[in-house]
Amino acid sequence: MSSFWKDLGNKTKQFLQFSLAFASVLFIFWLIPKTNTISFDFEKGKPWQYKELFSPYDFAILKADEDFLAGQNEVRTNHLKHYIIQNNDSLVFSKYQKLFDARFIQLDSVEESFIEKKFIFEEGKQFIQKIYSKGLIDKKSMEDIVVVENNNVATRKPSSNFYSIAEVKKLINENNFGSDEKNNILKSIIKISITPNIIYDKELNNKLLAKKLEEVSKTNGLVKKGEKIIGKGEIVDASKFQKLESYKLKYSEQVLNNKQMNAMNIGYFLLVAIIISILTFYLFLYQTYIFKRLRQFLLIFLLINISLFLVAIFLNYSQNAIYIIPLTIVPIILRAFFKRETALYVHLAIILLAGLLVPKVFGFLFIQLVAGVVAIYGNKNVRYWSQFFKAIGLIFVAYLLSFVGISLIEGATFTSINYGIIAYLALNVFLTFLAYPLIVFFEKIFGLLSDISLVEYTDLNKPLLKRLSLEAPGTFQHSLQVANLAEAAASEIKANSLLVKVGALYHDIGKMEHRIYFIENQFPEENPHEKLSYEESAKIIIAHVTEGVKLAKKNGLPLQIIEFIKTHHGTTRVEYFYRMHAKLNADQVIDEDMFCYPGPAPFKKEHAILMMADSVEAASRSLKNPTHESLSNLVDSIIDYQKNRGQFDNVNITFAEISRCKDVFKKMLASIYHIRIEYPKD
Repeated sequence: MSSFWKDLGNKTKQFLQFSLAFASVLFIFWLIPKTNTISFDFEKGKPWQYKELFSPYDFAILKADEDFLAGQNEVRTNHLKHYIIQNNDSLVFSKYQKLFDARFIQLDSVEESFIEKKFIFEEGKQFIQKIYSKGLIDKKSMEDIVVVENNNVATRKPSSNFYSIAEVKKLINENNFGSDEKNNILKSIIKISITPNIIYDKELNNKLLAKKLEEVSKTNGLVKKGEKIIGKGEIVDASKFQKLESYKLKYSEQVLNNKQMNAMNIGYFLLVAIIISILTFYLFLYQTYIFKRLRQFLLIFLLINISLFLVAIFLNYSQNAIYIIPLTIVPIILRAFFKRETALYVHLAIILLAGLLVPKVFGFLFIQLVAGVVAIYGNKNVRYWSQFFKAIGLIFVAYLLSFVGISLIEGATFTSINYGIIAYLALNVFLTFLAYPLIVFFEKIFGLLSDISLVEYTDLNKPLLKRLSLEAPGTFQHSLQVANLAEAAASEIKANSLLVKVGALYHDIGKMEHRIYFIENQFPEENPHEKLSYEESAKIIIAHVTEGVKLAKKNGLPLQIIEFIKTHHGTTRVEYFYRMHAKLNADQVIDEDMFCYPGPAPFKKEHAILMMADSVEAASRSLKNPTHESLSNLVDSIIDYQKNRGQFDNVNITFAEISRCKDVFKKMLASIYHIRIEYPKD
């Protein structure tokens, strides 16, 4: 029955999450601005009958048809013909060889004739090589041409640089290859064999010409937002006529009938839905620990919707005002709670969706993308103020350089750059400082755990750790050693070393309830387990997990730390008491569940690291005279046992990472027990 309610709860949670994603799609679609319609009539040479007309946005002035056609004709006139080099030497020489052998077969086979034949053959071959070394063109003209070589390198060259077919024939006729009879035979063979290797490529020419014609600008100037197009009563001359025609066309693109408007809305809806769906399924497939927690999922979509709402609000004020919005706050906040990849995916989703709202999309996307990447990867440790200040400085540099670069591309000079936007970006970066208090705020509201708080939990004067050090000093020392081992292993495989360190410090707090029953807190002369049955002993040992969870909840420890308490033994057995009980009751069926920890098994890489570190540290204390070999065997056997018991089945950890963790444990344990390096005996 409990399984039914659990499944129902999971399905309900998934339904709420997908509903939240769909609601976000609707909200963002609602934010996208819709166009309005206007209409006016005008004629060239007549006065403008309406009030002064100012442009509500930037638009290009279209060229008159005759000017555009003149530009295309100029391109046709100046277009150079493109030729390609064909590597047909081998075919030509093969043909020459066959023709030569066929025509000179009548020569005697005596030595003198053989030598003469070879001499004539080489003479003809050298002549052909001479022609091809310069190049033989199929259509020679007085113009320069463009030669495209095999590596797609195009070079402009005079057509006169190459032989024409007529020139080659003339050279053949003027050349003397021996006696009259053999000379004439060889000349005819060469004429038949040789073909042009610089070939006019009609298809390539047409393609390149078409591309150049497409690149002919259809515009002649630009009308900026707020610029007056025409005043009331002014004559519509040729220049103003083109401005008005361009403005009208721009409106025709903006102003759509109902059918077109519906199609456009469907397009916007699809784009928004695609982006949100990609993000949702990324979380569902690759960040399951986020997807399984409704509050974490809610935080991500809340930040997305707030960011886009601010973009829409600021756009109503001014197009440039969007650069005030500190969008990099979102990846900084998410980086404090989740992996870099998650922060990056969410930031990409925000700027892509914002691109559907803002004008000059490319510049906006480029600037925000660069700043977001710098915010994510330039802020390695949010826990330190120095790192945070450094990241803020890098973000401003990224904004500044990106904006200047985009401005220069768009035709501005260093003196004409819009420095007002730079001031907006400076304000943007200043507002980014809000990320730090917002991290703490969202942490409390959504039950998350940031590096800032994790650092606080490492303070050994925290009430629970202080109590552990006083009431169960052996367990406290064990926890410190485990924390060092786990932190080093986590750093080695790029896991969250700070999180696993904190988990290690608190994982055994449940032992305080029955501290004397744990060997690290016992005195040599006393062992309370001697008065208990093996089942009772196992029950007390197992209880330190459930007692630890209760104590953690009572003292307000975050869920992320409580997970380490639950999973540090997974679903393994209390092996010693199980085996002793089985040995004593060999003729009975043993209920193995009585000797197993409640779990669950680790489901994060950090959980698995703590489980390994805890077990090897505790077991290493049982070695009387530890050596490199005994420590190595101990580490391998314990971790292999956990792996074989399926404790890592739900963890995204590779065998290679487990092996690297083993190496770290072996090295550190050898250092702890002061084992000297074993030098070669020879």
